[in-house]
Amino acid sequence: MAEKKTVGDMLSEARREKGLSLDEIARETNISRAYLEAFEKNDFSVFPAEAYVVGFLKTYAEILDLDATTLISAYKHQIQLDQEVPLEELVGKRIPWYAQISPSLWRQIIMISLGLIVFFGLVLIFIQIASSSPANRPTSGRSLSHFSEATLPLLSHQKFKVGQDFFITNAKNKTIHVVFEKQNLDKSLLVQINGRKYNLKQQEVFALDTDGDSQNDFVLEILSAKPQAIRVNASLLQADQTLAFKSILGINSQFMEGHIAQENLLYTANEMGEIPIKIQGIDTGFCQLVVDNNEPETLQIERGFSKEVRFKQYIILSLGNAAAVKLFVNNREENGGGWGEVNKSIIYWKKERNRYNLVRTFLR
Repeated sequence: MAEKKTVGDMLSEARREKGLSLDEIARETNISRAYLEAFEKNDFSVFPAEAYVVGFLKTYAEILDLDATTLISAYKHQIQLDQEVPLEELVGKRIPWYAQISPSLWRQIIMISLGLIVFFGLVLIFIQIASSSPANRPTSGRSLSHFSEATLPLLSHQKFKVGQDFFITNAKNKTIHVVFEKQNLDKSLLVQINGRKYNLKQQEVFALDTDGDSQNDFVLEILSAKPQAIRVNASLLQADQTLAFKSILGINSQFMEGHIAQENLLYTANEMGEIPIKIQGIDTGFCQLVVDNNEPETLQIERGFSKEVRFKQYIILSLGNAAAVKLFVNNREENGGGWGEVNKSIIYWKKERNRYNLVRTFLR
């Protein structure tokens, strides 16, 4: 009869069949490589408690497409064999251990056991109720904490809590580490990105240079800032992300060059509409305007200047002494920029699920 395979044999064979290394499994599951090696060596003494063994086996089995119930049964069978008392130690023992315990001590043991059963039963009921809450229900499958460019679209489907974090590996094999530290009094989130801290609000889109080449290569958008249900979207920027605007919006303007620096939310609606944008001058400045692929229009800005612009797809603004310009979008005021600043931005409709956001994206 063939010898029954151990837990280590099953895990090792399945991992090799899938062509995965222990390091790859460790990154995917967040289980320490030392624990993975212990599994494959059938060394369960390194684990703090049996709960860790069972939990890690379930996660490991899911990655390797193994039956978790079979693995756990094999583990418990191995432990039972290891703990069996040798026959020679039983020779001469005529009185079983339970017969040596007094009736009063038995009563105490029974009462304590019943109390523990009731206590843990209530704890399990509480956990079940909490996990069934919509706010705590996972949006899709297994929770991930490491993302590559290929798996990054899965990020927006996950919910995080304050104190949790995740990692992104970009095309240059550099790691971006994002930590949700706490929620501030103004409902914004204190977010740590590669060791630096930023206060980000819900619906805010934040661009950052993570590799020190003076070009933004990472964009993080806060979709939901609730402490127990933080949802974000992220993207890795290439050399010229404005190509996406040119492709999606059909922009062919020569002014549409540069890198995405920042994005501001101006207006939210259930559907796209023709929103009037008023350009108002409060000092001397300069504005070059492109509306829906029309020819560029040059405006001399001065105090008292006012012009209303309507568009269907987008507006490109190039401003000189940007603080001299005020923009009014559906009566909401938006600063042109800083004093003496020269900036470039595009205002366009951006679809988010079942709503449309009118955003202003700055380029540099």
